[in-house]
Amino acid sequence: MERTNALHVVLPEKVDLVTIDVAWTRQRLIIPAAFRLLRDGGLVVTLVKPQYEATRKERRGGVLPRESVSEVLSRVRTEVRLVDGEILAELESPIKGAGGNTEFLWLVRSGNSTSEIRC
Repeated sequence: MERTNALHVVLPEKVDLVTIDVAWTRQRLIIPAAFRLLRDGGLVVTLVKPQYEATRKERRGGVLPRESVSEVLSRVRTEVRLVDGEILAELESPIKGAGGNTEFLWLVRSGNSTSEIRC
């Protein structure tokens, strides 16, 4: 679905898993769109790119300074909870983003899910 506005995706049926790799679309916007595509108990694996979640002031020359990453991630965690997301796991991506930025894989489910998750 390359070059598709993920905020407006419609699928013929609900799915068990949605994967997200977006740049300028913030997690607080894309995760609710992903939740609309999921069956109950479905999961989202999203690539969180702190450099795109940061404010212009926080980014210097397109790269988010390492010391700002945890603050930005904390803010994104709060935003995910505010859209009824539950972060089940976080992992630093072994692959660096553009400009050497550190990115993170998060496993998220809707807080409205009634299914039990076993990892």
